[in-house]
Amino acid sequence: MNKQYTGREFGAKEGEGDLNAGNVDEHAKRDMPLCMRQLHKGLKVDHKLKHWGRLQYGLFLKGAGMTMEDQLVFMQTEFGRIMSADDFRKVSLD
Repeated sequence: MNKQYTGREFGAKEGEGDLNAGNVDEHAKRDMPLCMRQLHKGLKVDHKLKHWGRLQYGLFLKGAGMTMEDQLVFMQTEFGRIMSADDFRKVSLD
């Protein structure tokens, strides 16, 4: 009884799932810190990020629970607007 938590639950609310490629935009609007929100906004506007921005944003998404497969799908969707899928695969494998 003394180890039972009776405080407020800060986990996912009803109907919310884990972070994935399809719901990054919703999580960015309400859950991300301002620095990551700015990187997300820059990615959505320009469809590219500089090297350190990609590294920082990718590590943040990993820490937030997004799988590597979902990250690749999300990044390919965004970067695919300015480059071909073959170019993306070539760059992401290097």
